[in-house]
Amino acid sequence: MIFNSSLIAILLLVSMARVVEVMLGELNARKMLDEGGREFAPRQRLPIFAVYALWLGALAFLTPAHAEPNAPMLAGFALLQGLRWWAIYHLGRHWTARVIAVPLAFKVTTGPYRFLRHPIYLVLMLEIMVLSLAFQQWGAGCFFTGLAALWVRFRMKAESRALQMML
Repeated sequence: MIFNSSLIAILLLVSMARVVEVMLGELNARKMLDEGGREFAPRQRLPIFAVYALWLGALAFLTPAHAEPNAPMLAGFALLQGLRWWAIYHLGRHWTARVIAVPLAFKVTTGPYRFLRHPIYLVLMLEIMVLSLAFQQWGAGCFFTGLAALWVRFRMKAESRALQMML
């Protein structure tokens, strides 16, 4: 099978960026746990890792080798990555893929958190759809965005329970 080289290059960059995020998150998680933080729903990150990996694989296999990427959609995807890192920057040492509540932690209200409560979750759902559409993969975009939205719903409930238990 011949893969779309533009898409494969993008998927490799996206994968590397997510690995860096996870590594940063794990460093932060260790620090928060050392400071008395408590982890909630420890298995909850695994489903979104699986959804993300399956989505990337689906794009690689479903996209014809000759498909030309939609430049405005790729630009939108790049903007979403900027928003993702802006949000991570403002979470600072509290950024992690895990649900960890730290006693006496503060609520982040700077950067994108001034406007949205969960900007990274919005980015997650939008980036799945936008990158899928950049390569004309409507079905994969809708399916995996739906799975991500379902995960976000459960994740937000876990985060709310964690915060309530720490008060």
